[in-house]
Amino acid sequence: GRLELYDAPAAPPRKKGQIQRATRVKHVRIGTFRSPLTPVEGVYDAVVLLRDLGLNAQEQMVALVVDANDRPLSVIRHSVGTIDGSQVYPGVLAGAIHAVRGASRVYLAHNHPSGVEDLSHADHRVSQRIAQLLWDTGVTLEGSFTVTTEGRAHDWNGARFDVSALDAVPRSGARVPVTERQYARFGTLGP
Repeated sequence: GRLELYDAPAAPPRKKGQIQRATRVKHVRIGTFRSPLTPVEGVYDAVVLLRDLGLNAQEQMVALVVDANDRPLSVIRHSVGTIDGSQVYPGVLAGAIHAVRGASRVYLAHNHPSGVEDLSHADHRVSQRIAQLLWDTGVTLEGSFTVTTEGRAHDWNGARFDVSALDAVPRSGARVPVTERQYARFGTLGP
């Protein structure tokens, strides 16, 4: 079985008899998209698949999870931020990636609404931390990249991609679920 990484530990009561909220978080499907690219054989394919991320006016962090045959399994929407940033919690995202059944590889992507395609130092640090957390779990971080509104992308190895001239992604292909964290259960502890 898999370790449940989303159970929030209950904090001890501050006062005798105090009631605490206990929650359980899970990933739920919030939508699907069609993947014309099966398999996803590298960063360029991941950029093509996730290029519409660049159309969002707020920065978003997502993870494209693929299996050992490079078939897309899930797009995890980790966070939605502001026009110039998005909070990323590496442990939470690494746990969500690892919880996808059949996960073998992952590509991290986020948009830069500013149009600046370069990854920041913070972007590199987050990617490195997630790679460390996934180390020896059977899931490998294959790439991390940004996408801009103009259809340009930049990956962590310095490669630049321009997918602006590509036709719209066809509506045929494999259905890939888009998921995000939501509360699964509420409860109380105490008398």
